[in-house]
Amino acid sequence: MATGDDFFRALARHLAEALQVRQAFVSEFINGTKRARTLAVYFDSGFVDNVEFLVTDTPCERVFGGQVHVIKSGLQDLYPSEGFAGMLAESYMGVPLVGRSGEILGHVVALDDKSLSDEPHDFSGLRTFAARATAELERRRAEKELAAVQTRLAAAERMAVVGRLAAGIAHEINTPLGVVVSNTDLAVRSLEHFTRLLEASGLDNRALDDRFKETVRIVKHCAAVSQGAGRKIGDVVSSLQRFTGLDDAAFIDYDVREGLEAALALIGPSLKSGVSVVRDFGRIPRILARPAALNQVFLVLLENAIESIDSEGSITVSTALRDESVCVTVADTGRGIPSEQLATLFNIGFSVKRSRVGMRLGLASALDIVRSHGGDIRVKSHVNKGTEFSILFPSRIVH
Repeated sequence: MATGDDFFRALARHLAEALQVRQAFVSEFINGTKRARTLAVYFDSGFVDNVEFLVTDTPCERVFGGQVHVIKSGLQDLYPSEGFAGMLAESYMGVPLVGRSGEILGHVVALDDKSLSDEPHDFSGLRTFAARATAELERRRAEKELAAVQTRLAAAERMAVVGRLAAGIAHEINTPLGVVVSNTDLAVRSLEHFTRLLEASGLDNRALDDRFKETVRIVKHCAAVSQGAGRKIGDVVSSLQRFTGLDDAAFIDYDVREGLEAALALIGPSLKSGVSVVRDFGRIPRILARPAALNQVFLVLLENAIESIDSEGSITVSTALRDESVCVTVADTGRGIPSEQLATLFNIGFSVKRSRVGMRLGLASALDIVRSHGGDIRVKSHVNKGTEFSILFPSRIVH
């Protein structure tokens, strides 16, 4: 009646006791690769820590191929690996966990330090254990997928709320900003008009004239500063509006360079001292996209790049056409990602704030968005050298 980890531990123990073997374990294969992760290991009347291992050049490799594999004796001679030597195993029985779609999800294995008898063996019991393990593994995976979908939906809803809030803030800023810019321009033009009238009057008061000219100079300088600040605020608001264009639910013609510029404008204030941004925008065709969604992807990658750099470094943002696919690359010279973490980089909950990624949902959501556009994200990283994220949009959506 147990579920989850308790179920797999109970299954491994009952399997070992039913078959009267020294060791039994249940595992799952990681992302369809030949790398397995044990879910429960029962060894010598007790449980040991779970491990990850490659099934290549082990009897488990045949089970990975979907076969029931039995070695009655001589396991040490057939597979003289250090791992089996440590288990003192002589015989092996392995049954694959085959999902409803035919995918090999994992395997159930029994090992013993004695040879199996020559009598015919009925493996129905072992297959029963495997069937129960398969059902529980599929149930657990379905539960995780459902939780991931719910989390992403919640994240999408939060993004929508933030977007609507940002759009409202942009509107509220634009209205008084327009008044400030207009009044500043009117004040400058009025001052210039007054200056012309004063000059036309022919009044000759040197002290008054000098003080007036100084006042005019100060007012003009302040007006110029105000106008520059107004333009900068206007640019930020425009970037915010482009970035949070949540009405862009449909796919439209889109130049990804516009989205990159909008994202770069928004992350500008958070750039650390000593961190530079290099733009290398090659000529690329427009694609069919949902701009607000892709802008979110660009912002996630840029924020991660900033977080990865401790002191000085650079972030290079580039676009290019590769084999008729639009490629967007965000590369940094930061800390890099350890190789063992790359496989789980886009999983929900991946968060190593001081090692690379500071958003628990960012990369998972970004991958979903890119795939909804028919594209994919590729990662190359070296510790202490940097990381490169490449987004590829296939040619079928490029025109």
